[in-house]
Amino acid sequence: MQALPEQWWSSADYSSFWNYYRAAEEWRTLHPQLVAQSFSLVLTQRQKAQCDTQPTVSRRDIPTPNSSRYERHNHQNEVKEETVEHEAMEYEENVENEEMDEEYLEFRKKTLEHRQKRDAKRNMEKQEHKDESHWIKLREDDYVDAGKIGVEGPKKYTLKAPDERTKNQNRREQAKKLYGEMAEKILAMETSLEMRFTDEHRRKQPAMWPNIPLRF
Repeated sequence: MQALPEQWWSSADYSSFWNYYRAAEEWRTLHPQLVAQSFSLVLTQRQKAQCDTQPTVSRRDIPTPNSSRYERHNHQNEVKEETVEHEAMEYEENVENEEMDEEYLEFRKKTLEHRQKRDAKRNMEKQEHKDESHWIKLREDDYVDAGKIGVEGPKKYTLKAPDERTKNQNRREQAKKLYGEMAEKILAMETSLEMRFTDEHRRKQPAMWPNIPLRF
């Protein structure tokens, strides 16, 4: 009798695939059974807990609908239910108000700090502007065209002479902190680059974009 040829899917190269397949099939079969057992266990425990918590009363202790004892008992139950509901609502409102109060206070605190910083900055700017303008009111546009800003930023009008000496001194001190012994060499390289950039910009006159009004 001639032997049957071996099928391609029974090759050892696919053994890992079949192992995963058998594991998945086993999980698919066991999963519904485990879910059903879990639901059954939870339901059994819940029924048992309800039976344990319910008090056992005799038939004589149960008031009849026609008796005054039944009316009094029913009224007491209604009052208790209303009291419990009212206390629960008050507790929820108190918790919600406490949370809102804390969040609101934190929000008000941050808002107040922001306003104080903003007002202090505005007062400082007003004082600087007052010192610079002296008795002559300088023109200061609210809106500046992008084409008039330039690569060095918007121009500010002032009567004070430029203090290049202080500016250069501050620049050297900052360079020493950053570069140490190489500060002078790096400053010379930066100055050379700035001069080349200024020369190229003056020669080619590139236009700023986009040409839209910007508020500063």
